[in-house]
Amino acid sequence: MSPHQSHFLENAFTKCFCARVQLIVEAKVNMIRDAQCSEKSSIRKEVGAEEKRLDDEMEVDRVNAIRIEEEIARKRKNERMIGAMMIMDQIKHNEQVPRLPSTRPRFVSGRRVT
Repeated sequence: MSPHQSHFLENAFTKCFCARVQLIVEAKVNMIRDAQCSEKSSIRKEVGAEEKRLDDEMEVDRVNAIRIEEEIARKRKNERMIGAMMIMDQIKHNEQVPRLPSTRPRFVSGRRVT
């Protein structure tokens, strides 16, 4: 084998080796990019699920707060009604109790009436 042929074979081997290394590097790059895309998609799904969970939790809190406010309003209304009924009962009771004559002097048109 002549030195020229030997150099030609060495050159061909080097080019073939470099092409294979390049293919391996490109395959690794593609594999890493695919893994990153998959991870990004997975993270988006997790974030979406967490946001939905928090939204659901906030909705439950909002509904509970409305229910509590309605209950408070109902209790206040009942308390006002009970208070009004007590006043009405006192008025009826006072109307039925015989009144004692007033010890205060009565005045009509600025004159004392006895």
